[in-house]
Amino acid sequence: MVRDSGCGLWSIWFLMDKFETFSSPGVSVHAGKVEKVGVFVDWDGGEISFFDVVKATPIYSFTECLFSEELYPYFNPCDNEYGSNLGPMIIVPVSSVE
Repeated sequence: MVRDSGCGLWSIWFLMDKFETFSSPGVSVHAGKVEKVGVFVDWDGGEISFFDVVKATPIYSFTECLFSEELYPYFNPCDNEYGSNLGPMIIVPVSSVE
């Protein structure tokens, strides 16, 4: 897997108590754990945003994205680095998020 948003992969990951862009090199974008991560796609605006659902605060936005085909979500809880990722990943439909 190529770690580059230019190849159609717009992703963040949680590693050692912080979020980073899943790119090479990774960029630290948010410190601390988040219980619920939301994803918003603005197709016409060319933006994908990740946010903390509970606090209603942004984590990171990829801008100037060029979408030319269908988008598919990719969820991966990653490794349990030093006990920072012990809980299960639960995918909740938008309609049931408060």
